Amino acid sequence: MHESIPIYFKALFLATVFALLAEFILGFVPILKKYHIPRAFLGGLIALITGPQVFGQTLDLNFISQDIQDSWNELALFFVNIVFACIFLGRKIPNFKTSMKLAIPQASLGQTLAWGQYLIGGLLTLFVLIPFFDLDPSVASFIEISFQGGVGVAVGMDETFKSIGLTDAKSITVALAPLAMLTGILSGIFLINFKNQDKIIRLEQQESNKEVIKISRFQNTFIIQLAIIGIAILLGQLLLDSLYYIESTVLLKFLYNTEFVKYIPFFPLALLGGAILQLLINRFISIEIVNRRTVKQIQTFSLDAVIIMAIGTINLTVIKDNIILVFVLLVAGFLWNISCFLLTYRVLIPNYAFERGVADYGQSMGTTSIGLMFQSIVDKNNKSNGKEAFALKQLLFEPFVGGGLITGLSPLIIHKMGLIYFTGISFALTLTFFLTGYFYNKKNKSQQVD
Repeated sequence: MHESIPIYFKALFLATVFALLAEFILGFVPILKKYHIPRAFLGGLIALITGPQVFGQTLDLNFISQDIQDSWNELALFFVNIVFACIFLGRKIPNFKTSMKLAIPQASLGQTLAWGQYLIGGLLTLFVLIPFFDLDPSVASFIEISFQGGVGVAVGMDETFKSIGLTDAKSITVALAPLAMLTGILSGIFLINFKNQDKIIRLEQQESNKEVIKISRFQNTFIIQLAIIGIAILLGQLLLDSLYYIESTVLLKFLYNTEFVKYIPFFPLALLGGAILQLLINRFISIEIVNRRTVKQIQTFSLDAVIIMAIGTINLTVIKDNIILVFVLLVAGFLWNISCFLLTYRVLIPNYAFERGVADYGQSMGTTSIGLMFQSIVDKNNKSNGKEAFALKQLLFEPFVGGGLITGLSPLIIHKMGLIYFTGISFALTLTFFLTGYFYNKKNKSQQVD
């Protein structure tokens, strides 16, 4: 009888069970809630411990099959798209000028972190990994692929790695990505508690309790909200298909002869699809049909699912087999991210610097979902407009790094260009993006004074 249940439903059901167990633990262990330990992080750890790599080997208990873990890998990629499709739905879309004021400081921080990862990876490879370990120069791209790109990007890079002879690269980057994410979650939670965000959260909860929300019959229908999210994702797919068509019919014939669009991740286009749909709703539909509260609940569920599934599928064997290299890359990436963030976020972001900047730190340590989780913790009701700023920044960020075009091509670029040139360009771009944000912020502050 149980075989008639599709494996994806089983996988999703198990993820929700782990989320429920985590919620019970948070209720019975108040200190975990006090220090903002996320439910999804705790649920992911439970999934990892009860999986085949821990309980399955030590206690010979098989709670989670390999099919479940394979399904989690696929479902996590799907739910990331839902998270981003929901960001603008039910919100007021800012005009172009306001959008740029929100996006440019955020993008300068994100790009500085990302290109600095290439810079640190290049220096580490030049002076340590090649002389002492005789590794391929393309290893310099592993930090950005695993830290900014995450598990999904690392998995998707397999064919690119194989095309330049790096047969073990996928295993190493897939091992590094979840470790970076775990390090990012722990360090991010420490930073949040160190900054004492409780006062902000309590203030916002008091303000939100005063809001009176009127809900129409359309907004009160759950299936309509799911349909709206589905339409947003469909629009994102149409945008991606359009890019494929333009590249295949025009660009490949007249400008270049290597495919690039296939390296662009889908979720930024899902985000753009949600923004376009919300603009169309605002323009052509006179009644309120999007229930922001319901959309946010769906987004939160999807975000929890992504984190639980990603942590639950960490490959401990691969980590063990490449422990020295993974450890060196993990320490180098973490030291760059934490130092760069702490030294620059106040300089680059004008208002609510920590509330907005911590999202980029979370993204730089693993996945975009972690960044959104941090932003939700420190600014639950989005008083800083951090969600909009982070989402708008993605349009200036994701097409290139963090799983975009440069991320997808970076091993090939290093292979063709040479590591020294690539490291030099990374240094130049890291400095350029920092100075762009610095002078933009300084100019805006001087205009406000005038």
